[in-house]
Amino acid sequence: MSGPNAKFNSYIDRINDDIEAKSGPYKDFTVESIMSAATTKYETMDRTGDWSKVDPRDTKLLALTTEASSLKDELTSLKALGTQQNSSGGGGGSGGANRTGGDSDLVGGVKKWRTVKSGPTMQKDGLTWWWCPKHVHPHGHFNGLYCLHKPEDHDEWKAKYRKGRGQPAQPAEPDKPDQLKKLSINQRLKEVLCSKLMLSDDDAKNLCKEITQEN
Repeated sequence: MSGPNAKFNSYIDRINDDIEAKSGPYKDFTVESIMSAATTKYETMDRTGDWSKVDPRDTKLLALTTEASSLKDELTSLKALGTQQNSSGGGGGSGGANRTGGDSDLVGGVKKWRTVKSGPTMQKDGLTWWWCPKHVHPHGHFNGLYCLHKPEDHDEWKAKYRKGRGQPAQPAEPDKPDQLKKLSINQRLKEVLCSKLMLSDDDAKNLCKEITQEN
Protein backbone atom coordinates (compact mmCIF):
# COMPACT_ATOMS: atom_id res chain seq x y z
CA MET A 1 0.00 0.00 0.00
CA SER A 2 3.04 2.33 -0.14
CA GLY A 3 3.93 1.79 -3.81
CA PRO A 4 4.32 4.53 -6.43
CA ASN A 5 0.84 4.08 -7.96
CA ALA A 6 -2.11 5.47 -6.00
CA LYS A 7 -4.71 3.47 -7.96
CA PHE A 8 -2.96 0.16 -7.18
CA ASN A 9 -2.49 1.15 -3.53
CA SER A 10 -6.20 1.97 -3.23
CA TYR A 11 -7.11 -1.45 -4.65
CA ILE A 12 -4.97 -3.28 -2.10
CA ASP A 13 -6.26 -0.99 0.66
CA ARG A 14 -9.87 -2.01 -0.13
CA ILE A 15 -8.92 -5.68 0.21
CA ASN A 16 -7.23 -4.94 3.53
CA ASP A 17 -10.29 -3.05 4.82
CA ASP A 18 -12.61 -5.97 4.02
CA ILE A 19 -10.32 -8.46 5.78
CA GLU A 20 -10.02 -6.28 8.89
CA ALA A 21 -13.78 -5.56 8.99
CA LYS A 22 -14.65 -9.18 8.18
CA SER A 23 -17.19 -7.97 5.64
CA GLY A 24 -17.26 -7.19 1.94
CA PRO A 25 -16.21 -9.20 -1.14
CA TYR A 26 -12.61 -9.68 0.04
CA LYS A 27 -13.27 -10.60 3.71
CA ASP A 28 -12.15 -14.23 3.26
CA PHE A 29 -8.98 -13.51 1.25
CA THR A 30 -5.89 -15.41 2.38
CA VAL A 31 -2.30 -14.26 2.04
CA GLU A 32 -2.03 -16.29 -1.17
CA SER A 33 -5.24 -14.70 -2.51
CA ILE A 34 -3.88 -11.19 -1.80
CA MET A 35 -0.59 -11.98 -3.56
CA SER A 36 -2.43 -13.43 -6.57
CA ALA A 37 -4.82 -10.47 -6.81
CA ALA A 38 -1.96 -7.97 -6.45
CA THR A 39 0.08 -9.68 -9.14
CA THR A 40 -2.85 -9.82 -11.57
CA LYS A 41 -3.71 -6.17 -10.89
CA TYR A 42 -0.12 -5.07 -11.44
CA GLU A 43 0.29 -7.04 -14.68
CA THR A 44 -2.98 -5.62 -16.05
CA MET A 45 -2.03 -2.04 -15.15
CA ASP A 46 1.47 -2.49 -16.58
CA ARG A 47 0.06 -3.90 -19.85
CA THR A 48 -2.42 -1.02 -20.26
CA GLY A 49 0.11 1.63 -19.26
CA ASP A 50 -1.75 2.66 -16.09
CA TRP A 51 1.12 1.65 -13.81
CA SER A 52 3.52 4.29 -15.10
CA LYS A 53 0.95 7.13 -15.23
CA VAL A 54 1.63 10.09 -12.96
CA ASP A 55 -1.02 10.57 -10.31
CA PRO A 56 -2.92 13.84 -10.99
CA ARG A 57 -2.68 14.58 -7.28
CA ASP A 58 1.10 14.41 -7.47
CA THR A 59 1.06 16.77 -10.46
CA LYS A 60 -1.15 19.23 -8.57
CA LEU A 61 1.03 18.99 -5.48
CA LEU A 62 4.15 19.59 -7.54
CA ALA A 63 2.54 22.64 -9.17
CA LEU A 64 1.54 24.02 -5.77
CA THR A 65 5.00 23.39 -4.38
CA THR A 66 6.61 25.14 -7.35
CA GLU A 67 4.25 28.09 -7.05
CA ALA A 68 4.82 28.37 -3.30
CA SER A 69 8.59 28.21 -3.82
CA SER A 70 8.38 30.94 -6.45
CA LEU A 71 6.33 33.16 -4.16
CA LYS A 72 8.74 32.53 -1.32
CA ASP A 73 11.69 33.57 -3.50
CA GLU A 74 9.86 36.74 -4.59
CA LEU A 75 8.97 37.62 -1.00
CA THR A 76 12.55 37.02 0.12
CA SER A 77 13.81 39.32 -2.64
CA LEU A 78 11.20 41.91 -1.72
CA LYS A 79 12.13 41.87 1.95
CA ALA A 80 15.81 42.15 1.05
CA LEU A 81 15.01 45.12 -1.17
CA GLY A 82 12.99 46.74 1.60
CA THR A 83 15.85 46.26 4.05
CA GLN A 84 18.24 47.81 1.52
CA GLN A 85 15.95 50.81 1.04
CA ASN A 86 15.50 51.29 4.79
CA SER A 87 19.24 51.26 5.34
CA SER A 88 20.04 53.57 2.42
CA GLY A 89 17.14 55.94 1.92
CA GLY A 90 15.43 56.44 5.08
CA GLY A 91 14.60 58.91 7.69
CA GLY A 92 16.35 60.80 10.38
CA GLY A 93 17.56 64.32 9.93
CA SER A 94 19.28 63.67 6.62
CA GLY A 95 16.00 63.47 4.70
CA GLY A 96 17.22 60.36 2.86
CA ALA A 97 20.81 59.28 2.35
CA ASN A 98 22.50 58.99 -1.02
CA ARG A 99 23.49 55.63 -2.52
CA THR A 100 25.55 54.81 -5.58
CA GLY A 101 25.26 51.82 -7.86
CA GLY A 102 24.75 52.60 -11.54
CA ASP A 103 21.44 53.63 -13.05
CA SER A 104 19.67 53.01 -9.72
CA ASP A 105 21.77 55.55 -7.74
CA LEU A 106 19.65 57.32 -5.15
CA VAL A 107 19.79 61.00 -4.27
CA GLY A 108 17.54 62.16 -1.50
CA GLY A 109 15.54 58.95 -1.76
CA VAL A 110 14.87 59.13 -5.54
CA LYS A 111 16.82 57.87 -8.53
CA LYS A 112 19.70 60.15 -9.40
CA TRP A 113 18.81 60.51 -13.10
CA ARG A 114 15.56 62.21 -12.08
CA THR A 115 17.45 64.99 -10.26
CA VAL A 116 19.72 66.05 -13.17
CA LYS A 117 18.04 68.37 -15.68
CA SER A 118 19.03 67.82 -19.32
CA GLY A 119 16.00 69.43 -20.96
CA PRO A 120 12.28 70.11 -20.42
CA THR A 121 11.41 66.47 -21.18
CA MET A 122 13.12 63.12 -21.54
CA GLN A 123 12.18 59.61 -22.64
CA LYS A 124 12.90 56.73 -20.27
CA ASP A 125 11.38 53.30 -19.68
CA GLY A 126 9.00 53.97 -22.58
CA LEU A 127 7.50 57.01 -20.82
CA THR A 128 7.73 60.77 -21.26
CA TRP A 129 9.10 62.57 -18.20
CA TRP A 130 8.71 66.31 -17.60
CA TRP A 131 11.08 68.46 -15.55
CA CYS A 132 9.07 69.87 -12.63
CA PRO A 133 10.92 72.56 -10.61
CA LYS A 134 8.29 72.41 -7.86
CA HIS A 135 9.79 69.21 -6.43
CA VAL A 136 12.38 70.59 -4.00
CA HIS A 137 14.03 68.39 -1.39
CA PRO A 138 13.74 69.89 2.13
CA HIS A 139 17.38 69.11 2.83
CA GLY A 140 18.73 70.33 -0.49
CA HIS A 141 19.45 66.97 -2.13
CA PHE A 142 17.72 68.14 -5.32
CA ASN A 143 15.96 71.19 -6.72
CA GLY A 144 13.48 69.88 -9.27
CA LEU A 145 12.69 66.38 -10.57
CA TYR A 146 11.70 64.58 -13.75
CA CYS A 147 8.09 63.45 -13.19
CA LEU A 148 5.21 61.93 -15.10
CA HIS A 149 3.17 65.13 -14.73
CA LYS A 150 3.78 68.45 -16.46
CA PRO A 151 4.96 71.41 -14.35
CA GLU A 152 1.67 73.22 -14.89
CA ASP A 153 -0.20 70.16 -13.60
CA HIS A 154 1.83 69.91 -10.40
CA ASP A 155 -0.83 71.34 -8.06
CA GLU A 156 -3.49 69.01 -9.47
CA TRP A 157 -1.14 66.04 -9.14
CA LYS A 158 -0.26 67.01 -5.56
CA ALA A 159 -3.93 67.22 -4.57
CA LYS A 160 -4.63 63.78 -6.06
CA TYR A 161 -1.53 62.32 -4.43
CA ARG A 162 -2.45 63.61 -0.98
CA LYS A 163 -6.03 62.41 -1.34
CA GLY A 164 -5.22 58.97 -2.70
CA ARG A 165 -1.80 58.46 -1.06
CA GLY A 166 -0.03 58.03 -4.37
CA GLN A 167 -2.75 56.34 -6.42
CA PRO A 168 -3.81 58.88 -9.14
CA ALA A 169 -4.51 57.80 -12.73
CA GLN A 170 -0.82 57.77 -13.73
CA PRO A 171 1.68 56.07 -11.45
CA ALA A 172 2.41 59.04 -9.18
CA GLU A 173 5.67 58.88 -7.32
CA PRO A 174 7.20 56.64 -10.04
CA ASP A 175 10.35 56.49 -7.94
CA LYS A 176 8.60 53.74 -5.96
CA PRO A 177 8.17 50.86 -8.46
CA ASP A 178 9.10 48.35 -5.79
CA GLN A 179 6.01 49.29 -3.80
CA LEU A 180 3.90 48.60 -6.90
CA LYS A 181 5.68 45.25 -7.28
CA LYS A 182 4.96 44.47 -3.64
CA LEU A 183 1.25 45.16 -4.20
CA SER A 184 1.30 42.79 -7.19
CA ILE A 185 3.02 40.02 -5.21
CA ASN A 186 0.63 40.49 -2.29
CA GLN A 187 -2.33 40.11 -4.65
CA ARG A 188 -0.89 36.91 -6.17
CA LEU A 189 -0.18 35.48 -2.73
CA LYS A 190 -3.68 36.36 -1.54
CA GLU A 191 -5.23 34.62 -4.58
CA VAL A 192 -3.20 31.47 -3.93
CA LEU A 193 -4.13 31.41 -0.23
CA CYS A 194 -7.85 31.82 -1.03
CA SER A 195 -8.00 29.32 -3.90
CA LYS A 196 -5.56 26.67 -2.73
CA LEU A 197 -5.91 26.78 1.08
CA MET A 198 -9.58 27.87 1.09
CA LEU A 199 -8.91 30.82 3.39
CA SER A 200 -11.40 33.64 3.69
CA ASP A 201 -10.62 36.96 2.05
CA ASP A 202 -9.91 38.61 5.42
CA ASP A 203 -7.75 35.72 6.67
CA ALA A 204 -5.72 35.76 3.44
CA LYS A 205 -5.29 39.54 3.65
CA ASN A 206 -4.06 39.33 7.27
CA LEU A 207 -1.68 36.48 6.46
CA CYS A 208 -0.25 38.42 3.49
CA LYS A 209 0.31 41.42 5.75
CA GLU A 210 2.09 39.24 8.32
CA ILE A 211 4.30 37.52 5.72
CA THR A 212 5.37 40.70 3.95
CA GLN A 213 5.77 42.87 7.03
CA GLU A 214 9.18 44.48 6.97
CA ASN A 215 11.18 44.57 10.19
